[in-house]
Amino acid sequence: MELKKNIEDGGIQTQTKLAYPKCIFFIISNEVCERFNFYGIRTILYLYMTDKLKLDPNTATVQFHAFSMFVYFTSIFGGILSDVWLGRYRTILSLSIVYAVGSLLISIVAIPSINISATGALYVGLAFIAIGSGGIKPCVSVFAGDQFKLPEQSAELDTFFSWFYFAINLSVLISSFLTPFLRENVHCFGENDCYSLAFAVPAFLMIISIVFLIIGKHWYTMKPPSGNILFQIMKCITNAILVKIRLWGGDSREHFLDYSIEKYGQQLVDDTKMLLEIVLIFVPMPLFWSLFDQIGSRWVEQATKMNGNIGWYKILPDQMQMLNPFLDLAFIPTMDFWIYPILNKFGIRSQLQKLAIGGFFGVISFAASAMVQWQVEVKPDEVHILWQIPQYVFISLGEILFTIPALLFAYEKSPDSIKSLVQALLWLTSAFGSAIVALIASINYFNSLTYEFLLFSVLMLIDIIVFMILAARFQRREKSLTV
Repeated sequence: MELKKNIEDGGIQTQTKLAYPKCIFFIISNEVCERFNFYGIRTILYLYMTDKLKLDPNTATVQFHAFSMFVYFTSIFGGILSDVWLGRYRTILSLSIVYAVGSLLISIVAIPSINISATGALYVGLAFIAIGSGGIKPCVSVFAGDQFKLPEQSAELDTFFSWFYFAINLSVLISSFLTPFLRENVHCFGENDCYSLAFAVPAFLMIISIVFLIIGKHWYTMKPPSGNILFQIMKCITNAILVKIRLWGGDSREHFLDYSIEKYGQQLVDDTKMLLEIVLIFVPMPLFWSLFDQIGSRWVEQATKMNGNIGWYKILPDQMQMLNPFLDLAFIPTMDFWIYPILNKFGIRSQLQKLAIGGFFGVISFAASAMVQWQVEVKPDEVHILWQIPQYVFISLGEILFTIPALLFAYEKSPDSIKSLVQALLWLTSAFGSAIVALIASINYFNSLTYEFLLFSVLMLIDIIVFMILAARFQRREKSLTV
């Protein structure tokens, strides 16, 4: 620790600067390996479904997004498990083991000579991965946040979330390149590709992630679970509604939850108020994730009908996804060191303002992808795959301005007792985003992807306007809420 001494009014004031928590290394290493596993599998999953399982593109799209939806739905399970019973560390550890089992199962069933149903075993493996990945998702960032002492280290915490996301994207970049490379260039079991190896490498990294988590146990700050806080919140809301109905037209209060103050106390009522305000902000978020999630499905489908030759090398359709983490790695420090200070000068400082800007970049990205798709449908296999770069640039800018501020907003505004639950609700918006894509793909209303991309662009524009209205409302109401 470093001591700073300031002389004020003739006296000496000693202020202690807290050391940066060293255990963060183990948490980031755990997350990096886990993300390598998830995105390594996810990058080649769509083509595995179409190439090996012989699913048609629409069916593969629906099942790909159904998997993503299941992953983020199970985040609620992880958040409740963490906040109510096991605590964050034990939740992450136990569900990581489930996660590793699912990853190993997928790599084994991808071996052609294995005499079991590849489709059925794949779904079982994906179910294990969804439970594990989704379950730990709301816990890891909160567990990392627990290692900082607030408010003394609030600046360090803000910086941590940016670099945490930077480390994740470095891992995603490597996995997005490596797993398609292994799939295409390694030949095994008498076939011209090697999906089993491409799935096995991420599975091995998942096991390493568990090792990193366990090694750091001695240094972690572990906060105990808060008990049945979720059920208390539900009872608080139910009681307030019943009391309000019983006193209809009589006792008038500023907020309907104030009717529960006598029974549940001011603190729980205030926490519940803030939770409801946060949830309302989350409502428009699914549409952005429905755009972002199509990087792994519709944009791969688009790339399969484009020319990937660059002379000495042919860019594979599923390798274009690596542009996203590559751009993220460039944009994160750019945002922190240059863009955010400039935005601050124009009064754009809040996380919700940054989220709104990120949504507008999503609008532009799908307008750009529609323009590319129109050319692809006119001249199939002739349009160069590098024309996808603009849409990746815009969606990546949107992701940085959407994801990191969303994580910070959810952590900073949520009451201590339900931080994992609030993070779970944030990731649940991604589940609904995947559901939107799966629904539109299953309806198969459009004969052209051009119109489908344009639809998403217009919907996102409407959605972000609604978000801005809700964000302005939240900032007005926040002043009257106590967390």
